Amino acid sequence: MRDYNGAVVGCITTSAPKTRVPESMIDELAAGVVAAAAAVSARWGFRPAEHLEGDA
Repeated sequence: MRDYNGAVVGCITTSAPKTRVPESMIDELAAGVVAAAAAVSARWGFRPAEHLEGDA
């Protein structure tokens, strides 16, 4: 997650026993985590387009 300045200020994760998460679900779970982090970042004022030039 990022704040309004683009600084990394936190993270979101998920976990489960390997035996309960089929390999076919990994991409779906990862997409959900990324979407959740993006939503929180947006609420904290992060705007990706404003930070594209400085990111490499």
